[in-house]
Amino acid sequence: MISLKNKKVLVMGLKKSGFSAIRLLLREGASIVGTDSDPGLKPEPLSGPVAYKLGGHDEADFAAADLIVVSPGVSTEHPALVKSRAMGIPVIGEMELAASFLDSKKMYAITGTNGKSTTTALLGEMFKKGGKRTFVGGNIGIPATEAVLNPPPGGWEAVVFEVSSFQLETIQAFRPKIGAILNITPDHGERYAGPEDYAKAKFKLFQNQTEEDTALLNWDDPVIRKFPRQMKSRVVWFSQKEPLSGGIILSGHSLLYRQDQEQEDEEQKLGDVNSAILKGSHNIENMAVACGIAFLAGIPHRTLQEALDEFKGLEHRLETVRVLRGVAYINDSKGTNVGAAVRSLENVPAPIILIAGGKEKGGGFSSLAPLVREKVKALILIGEARGRMKNDLKGSAEIYEAGSLEEAVQKACSLSQKGDSVLLSPACSSYDMFKDYAERGGVFKKIVGELS
Repeated sequence: MISLKNKKVLVMGLKKSGFSAIRLLLREGASIVGTDSDPGLKPEPLSGPVAYKLGGHDEADFAAADLIVVSPGVSTEHPALVKSRAMGIPVIGEMELAASFLDSKKMYAITGTNGKSTTTALLGEMFKKGGKRTFVGGNIGIPATEAVLNPPPGGWEAVVFEVSSFQLETIQAFRPKIGAILNITPDHGERYAGPEDYAKAKFKLFQNQTEEDTALLNWDDPVIRKFPRQMKSRVVWFSQKEPLSGGIILSGHSLLYRQDQEQEDEEQKLGDVNSAILKGSHNIENMAVACGIAFLAGIPHRTLQEALDEFKGLEHRLETVRVLRGVAYINDSKGTNVGAAVRSLENVPAPIILIAGGKEKGGGFSSLAPLVREKVKALILIGEARGRMKNDLKGSAEIYEAGSLEEAVQKACSLSQKGDSVLLSPACSSYDMFKDYAERGGVFKKIVGELS
């Protein structure tokens, strides 16, 4: 736990996690300057020594700070942060702030390019069904500091965090008892110099683990398998393709944990994926990690199976909104990168009418072309990235452009026939047209619900 009493703390970035951090800082006796580049932001009315500076950042506020807490949406290479670090001022994120108040032996963390939210939510359900007082938050939507601000009587018995690469950039002592990387595919080209830098950020999840801790890694992911690892923690591999002699494997429909690499007969069943509501190879990966972490944390097999059989998945992730005249409308607004869109296309039956586009994250869209050519009968593009997408995917499907999501849905409806799937899987962020992916998904669901 860090001492904050009478410290001057600057909070940079005043979205949900920023205000949650401010509430914790106030509780701990700090005086705060909250700063954000958005001049139209409406700050939360909080009582205590807090001053808001909007529409820009004042160098004097940074220079006067004893500590800076930065939003994950702000690049750590922002000139004000570079200068502050050079002056010896610590720069941390909201998750690091929260972790300094939490018991690391009860902390579990999941990262990866795709599947983080589903796996985090499923793991949380397994702990809850196992009778543990469980907090689920972080990048999944509830700020990590809420775990510190609102503990239940007796405290948390399990704290499950979804962690983004942005959040991992600013950790210092953050140390999960068990951490997992689901997968690494190109993403956030607007923030990282290249794929290696992005992978390095993901692997920071394990930098503070010791021999007492565990890292779950995906054997099937070539980036993870080949990444040069300098980890003190015990590594447990998981795979749905290889019969590993030790780790978590898929055998038929069963997820198995082989504890001893020398004795393959020493294996325990974690769950049957065939009876689970979640379907698709990407969800087997998610289930393997959730089951593996919960099992290693002491949750019994019957509880894992119960959670698998009841967990319906998350809103905005391959969510069937409606079947109208034999056409399935599927909301995958959370597919905010190319890798996510690939996984969705792999798991939605053809023929598909794909609605894609938004704000590009860097890296291009050419890797979508083979699946689009194979499964997509019409591609409807929206948002800022539609020109780049049209160029990268030219010749892979019939391409249309739309000026709005409503126009795109109407066009998809007019092109569809019984047996088609209309899939919103943007492969882009939403910030050019919507507040976030949830708003985009909500608008899509509303439009689809109003189709006659």
